[in-house]
Order: sequence, then structure tokens, then C-alpha cells
Amino acid sequence: MRGARGRGLGLIPWPLSNDIRSVNPISTLCFSCKFISTVPKKFTMCSISRFLLPLLSLLTMLSSHILQTCKGDASYENITALMNRLLGPTSGYNPNLRPRNFQYDTVIVEVAFSMVSLEEIDDVKKSFATNGFLLMEWKDEKLGWDEEDYGGMHYITPNLEDIWRPQLVLMNTLGDRDVFKEENFPFIVYSDGYIKWMAGGIIKASCGLDMTKYPFDKQKCSMLFCPTSHAIEFMTLEVKYSSFDFTFYVSNEAWDLTHTQVKTSRYTSMDTAEVFSCVELIIEVKRRSSYFILNLICPVLMLSFLNNFVFLMPDESGEKIGYGITVLLSLSVFLTTVSTMIPRASDNIPAVTIYLFVLLSTSVLSVLASIATVHLHHSQEDGTDRPQPQDKSNNNQQDNKLFRPRLANGTVEPMKNPTKVDQADTFSNQVIDFRRDVSDNGPSLQAHIYKMTIRHVNKICFFMSMFCWVVTHVTFILYVIT
Repeated sequence: MRGARGRGLGLIPWPLSNDIRSVNPISTLCFSCKFISTVPKKFTMCSISRFLLPLLSLLTMLSSHILQTCKGDASYENITALMNRLLGPTSGYNPNLRPRNFQYDTVIVEVAFSMVSLEEIDDVKKSFATNGFLLMEWKDEKLGWDEEDYGGMHYITPNLEDIWRPQLVLMNTLGDRDVFKEENFPFIVYSDGYIKWMAGGIIKASCGLDMTKYPFDKQKCSMLFCPTSHAIEFMTLEVKYSSFDFTFYVSNEAWDLTHTQVKTSRYTSMDTAEVFSCVELIIEVKRRSSYFILNLICPVLMLSFLNNFVFLMPDESGEKIGYGITVLLSLSVFLTTVSTMIPRASDNIPAVTIYLFVLLSTSVLSVLASIATVHLHHSQEDGTDRPQPQDKSNNNQQDNKLFRPRLANGTVEPMKNPTKVDQADTFSNQVIDFRRDVSDNGPSLQAHIYKMTIRHVNKICFFMSMFCWVVTHVTFILYVIT
């Protein structure tokens, strides 16, 4: 014991060993506790250093033993031997055959999808592109081993062409149907024979877009994967997770992802009438409409609102028709901008197109009404010089005297019924006076009548235009938000 104290702090000699794995972790931990309990209460710097060094050595040995137990001691030779036994020339493995000892047994492939990003949705081409990984898992009965025979090796990663894999094609693709034919992601083969393969990339597919409520629309797109050569009795696709995995998902700037689904479906061949098991990946998105509201809807709303006030401008200003044509051209520009954003051969006409067309038609009618009112205003100025009616009252009196019979003394015989004659003369004189007033004040009276007529026409057109504007916008808003 004396000699032992000379090597340390007077404790039991340190149980070192050349082979770390030969150390029992339980006994090592008990020894550490006993070692710490025998440490003196008073330390010097030298004694502290002598205490910490053995303790660190104990912890290092314990952690090394745990890591070696978890990892095993598989060497390069072990893995090489395992690969040669499973996939070597003498293994008898054929990657062109289904991995079943009895070829009539069904291979069940579990499918999941991990989405990275929604690249784009093309409204004009009716297509969309996603970036993600299709995870497939199945069991290969020809691949399996005992981990203890190969140093505890749990899995291997062979090349893509060395083992059998399910051949899936994208049915609604816009390019090559075998989207994973050049996939470089390796397989992960576990010791129990299960294989995992995560194939991915940018997948482009067609999508039937409903643009009726553009730009407040919601779209539903899907990707349909089906096998090429194995019917449902030989290979069946099953869903591992009913929704997408969003661990690495990056949101899109123009679309919000609202719902995802993974489901199985069946496809019947028209030639052979065979039924194939397929998997369908469904994506539901909603367009972010803030950009379109600020850059399209609000400017059109304000321009169309200003179009109503063309009827409040005075006709003699000379800018009334020019104002209406300016608003008309502005709405035409916005209609052209929208036409480049939506499909040219859409099954359903977008509501925003009808909305802009109605506003454009209203603007055209406003310009025509303005032209009519301006024409009425200037037409009353052209007819100021009119022939004056003659005053025939004196002539009538003279004519009456000429045709009356004369008496013997040469005087004119008085009228038999002077009351009636006087009444007739009075009425005719009133008519003549009215005509004289009209002839004297004709231009000013006609101008007043024209001005009053034009003023009432402008008021009626203004209220009708405002009514059409309110009805159009309320109808459009209620339709797109419901």
C-alpha cells in the first residue's frame, strides 16, 4: 500500500488495461465513486492536479466503452465480405427480378413525400413545379445478414444499379416520365432486409387550374406516380404518412400551402386491362393576393370612380371628352396587363376579366354620353339669328274697315256685335305680343332651355354611372371572397 501511495494520492492502484473493451463499465464506475470518497478534504495545487487526471481518464475509458458497444467493431474487411456475399458475382442476386423467394408474392412499397419548396405555378401554361423527396421503403428477402457475423454492421449503402428498385413514373408530367432514372441518392439496406430509398429533385407536372376567382383563387394540384411493369398483384403501393413532411420546407412568395395529402389510387391499362397500384400526392394552395390588390384592383377602382365625375364637368370647358377618353385608355391598359397573367384558353372566364370589361364598357358609355351633351350645348349657339315675325295687328284693323259697309254720309258702318269682335282682337293681340316677346328674346330663352336640359341629362347620367359603379364592385367583391 505504501508503494501504491507513492504513485498517486495513497489510493488503490489504477486498474489500467491495454484493451479498453475489456474494462467492465459497472466496476469502473464503482471504483470511481470509491476513489472520489477517499479524496482528502484539504488540497494543494499539486494534489488537485493528481486528483483530476485519474478522474478524466476514468470518464474517457467509460465513454469509449459505450461508443464501442454501440458502433461495434466492423472493419473494412467485414463490410467488403458482406457486400460480396450479398451483391457479389457469386451471390446470385439479380436486380431485374423482384426481391421475393416466390415470385408470385406481392412486394409492398410504402411511400411518403418530403417537400422542400413549391417552385412555381404557371397560370398560363397550367403547370406547377415542386422540389422534394419521394421516400420509398420495401423489404428485400434476398438481402439480410446477422450483425454479429460482420462486426455489428447495421446497414450498407450499395449503388443504385446493384439492387432492385420500384420503377415509378409520373403520369401527368411535362417532361420525362421517369423522373428518378438518373437519381444518385444511394439505397440504405438494413440487416433485416428492409430498404429505404429517398429519390428527389424538381418535379414538374401539369395542373388543371381554375382561374374563375383570380387573383383570389385556390388551386388543387396533384402528382400521380404509377409503376411501369408490375400490376397490383405483384407490387402494391401503400401510404406511410398521409400528409407531407415539412422538415426542410421553405415557403413560397406567391402561394400559401393550405393542405397536403398522400393517398393511393388505381390505374387500369387500356391495352391489357391490368390494374396498377398508384400513389397520388395532392397539394392545395391559396394565392397571396396582396400584390394584386395594391397593383391592380385599387388603381382600377380609383380610375373607374373618377370616371363618374366626367358628368360634373362643365360642357363649355372643352376638357370633358378628353377626360373621359383618358380614363378609358387607362382601363384598357390594365385590361391588357391582366390578359398576360391569365391563361389564353381558360375553361372558365376569370371574374376579374368580366369586371374590367364592365368597367371598360361603362367608360365607353360615359364618353358617348359626354359627346351627346357637348353637342347639345354647342348646337343652341348656332341658331341665334332667326327671322322676326311681323306685326299684323294694324293691317287686320285696316282690313276690317275696308270690308265694312259704308253709310250714306260716307262713314263706316259700325259692327253689329262689337263685343265678340273686341274679344277676338284682344286674343289675337295677346298671341301677337307673345310672339313678339319670343322673337325679341328668342336666343336667350332657347339657351336657357338647352342649358336646363343638358344639366338634367348630366345629373341623370352621373347618378346612373354611380349606381352601376357600386353594383359592379359589390358584385365582384362578394363573388371572389365567397
